[in-house]
Amino acid sequence: MLHYLEFLGTLGEDLYQVHAQTPERIVNLDRQKLIEELADQVSLAWIDSFLYHVREAQNDIRAYVNTLLCFETLWLKADAGYAGNS
Repeated sequence: MLHYLEFLGTLGEDLYQVHAQTPERIVNLDRQKLIEELADQVSLAWIDSFLYHVREAQNDIRAYVNTLLCFETLWLKADAGYAGNS
């Protein structure tokens, strides 16, 4: 399950690169257009929070916290932060 969180981390980092105006540093080049579109819909504060919660979930899973609970918590926190961007 950690590989899913690693992917979400790279996605968040790619969103950050778009906001930082350094798209040449995007890792997921096959999804660059979608990442750029998504970056227009989220704030830098949301990206920062998302990356924090992804890392928190990774640490929790490594500490043997229930994986499903970690993902549910991550999505709830990401969604709560995203709702403020509308």
